[in-house]
Amino acid sequence: MELKEAVRSFWDSHPCGVQFGGDQCGSRAFFERLERHRYSLEPHIPSAADFEAARGLRVLEIGCGLGTDGMQFMRAGAVYTGIDLTPTAVALANQRMVQLGLRGSVRLGDAEGLDFDDASFDIVYSHGVLHHTPDISRALSEIKRVLRPGGRVI
Repeated sequence: MELKEAVRSFWDSHPCGVQFGGDQCGSRAFFERLERHRYSLEPHIPSAADFEAARGLRVLEIGCGLGTDGMQFMRAGAVYTGIDLTPTAVALANQRMVQLGLRGSVRLGDAEGLDFDDASFDIVYSHGVLHHTPDISRALSEIKRVLRPGGRVI
C-alpha cells in the first residue's frame, strides 16, 4: 500500500480525537466534549492560532479533522475553508458546522496538491498534521503558492 493511502486509511478509521468525544459520535455533546478536551490538553492553540484576528480574512486549514479549530475561525468571522484527507473527518466537520449554524467550506483535499488558485488565502493554518504528509516539501510549496503575498502561515 502506498504511504499516502496508508496515512489516509489510518486517519479515516481513527479520526483524531474521536475517542475523547464519548459514545454518540456526531452529537452536539460529542463535539462539545472534543472541544473541551482539545483546549484543556493543548491550551496554547487559541493564542497561537489567534482566531479573533482572522475576522474577514480568507483562512485555509490543512487537516481540519473534526473541525474544532475551524469552528473557532468561523465563529470569529473568518471566511473559512478546511480540507482533510479523509472522508470521515470531512463528514463529521460538515455535520458539526451545520449543527452550529456556521458558514464555511469543508472538503476533501491533499496538502501536496491544493485545489485552489494562487494567492487564494490570507492565512494558511495547520496544527499537528503536516508531519504525517509523505512529501512535506511539496506540501510547503503548495502552501506558499496559495498564500497571498504578505499572508500568514500558522
